[in-house]
Amino acid sequence: MKKFLASILALALIAAIFTAPVFAGWEIEANNVDEGGGGVAFKIGAYTVKPVLDGKLDGDGAYTKIAYRSTDMSYAWSDDVDNAESWAKGLNPEIYASYDASNIYILVVSNADHYFNECEDGDVNSWQYSCIQVSLADESDEGGDRLEFGLWRKSDDGGQGSVVWAQHPGAKAEFEPKAGANYAVVLDGGKLYYETVIPVNAFLNYDTVGQDDKIGFNIVVGQADSNNVGHVHTQFSSGCTGNGKNAQYFAKITLGLPIEVVQLGEATGIKLQGELIGSETGWGENALAGRAAAFDGDVATYFDPTNANDPEDYCGMKVSEPYKLTEIRIHPRDGQPQRFKGASIWGFNEDVFDPYGSATLIWESDEASVNAEGEEVSFWHVITADQFVVKDAYFTHFAYFNEIDHGDVGEIELYGIPESGLPSEEPPAAAENDEPAPATPAPAPAPETAPPDAPQTGDGIFGIFALMALVSACIFACKKRGRQII
Repeated sequence: MKKFLASILALALIAAIFTAPVFAGWEIEANNVDEGGGGVAFKIGAYTVKPVLDGKLDGDGAYTKIAYRSTDMSYAWSDDVDNAESWAKGLNPEIYASYDASNIYILVVSNADHYFNECEDGDVNSWQYSCIQVSLADESDEGGDRLEFGLWRKSDDGGQGSVVWAQHPGAKAEFEPKAGANYAVVLDGGKLYYETVIPVNAFLNYDTVGQDDKIGFNIVVGQADSNNVGHVHTQFSSGCTGNGKNAQYFAKITLGLPIEVVQLGEATGIKLQGELIGSETGWGENALAGRAAAFDGDVATYFDPTNANDPEDYCGMKVSEPYKLTEIRIHPRDGQPQRFKGASIWGFNEDVFDPYGSATLIWESDEASVNAEGEEVSFWHVITADQFVVKDAYFTHFAYFNEIDHGDVGEIELYGIPESGLPSEEPPAAAENDEPAPATPAPAPAPETAPPDAPQTGDGIFGIFALMALVSACIFACKKRGRQII
């Protein structure tokens, strides 16, 4: 009997060790709950600067940043750590994408606060660890029809790994991820960079795509702390993890125009820097759509006020001394050029913004964002002082507000002159009684050769420095020997 009980306990222990962790919590994104699939939709541009497949964010023209909201994300988490849900919802990965006629390029940036993955290449259980899962499909696909693969970087030795969980059954070709050839995963500055390029015929039944074509697109970012302990999934749209495989719930991505690279030239005045004021969060209590998004240097992110035309829902800046504005630069939210009508900048000197009282209107747009061809598109608008309602007033607070339309905006830059004046670039004038400095006498010529056996001063100093450098290097190497660098 004892042997029998011991056998049962042993089997139970083995089962506990080898059973894959199960998600204890799951939350679908609000947009797809409301829409029944297809509620998460974005547009990406064709690159104008080809991405270099090196696990780095290239310069302007390489990628479109997908400015998702919290309502576009779904989450799944295990129950073996106390804060797994908040960990999943606080991940906020950055997602970039672009395309050419034959390929889709993707770059995902995630923090490495929870980073564990020791899976070998091809490990089908890698989804339980720090990795990304990429799923692509035709726009009309449903159910399990998709290309799904994973990428990771091993946390113990930096080796890269990948696995294909599903080849698309209707695709023209299969996809085989190869490190260095079509993906790279890099750890840099406390962040993990996952970059990959996927031929479109690996998830479509044809070879090329173009403007206005649409695809199904899903990204899962996984994190873990250790082997089978604490793993979470943060998912852009849904349809891959948490509630089963269903391409119907993938984000719908429209392939758009080439990515615009803008050179605005030098501005008039000093770019204002200060404390951000206004609404910290935007629509749906989303911090990613709050005031910071309008001043982060990224036109893909945007401020999206919770309430339209509400003076309490604005974004702006408080500066350390009074400024008068000399130039305003505004990029409307991508995809919402009509909401540029009514965009306005206000100045005030109190901590409360009141457009119907103490605040002063500096400038206001009376039309949507329209280009030279008469098309409504979002692009950089440069507004100079001759277009201002008020030109010479000084303020310590500035606000962006819209009394006419909803009030979202992609990016704002304010330039001006402080009340104390611009810093002088001229050197201070010499005093009248300053005497010119005496000329430095020329050094005496050195002898052509040193006396026999005489030590050279420069060589002696060089030898001392060389010895010091050698000793320092040895000490550093000894200290470093016990530390693992990842």
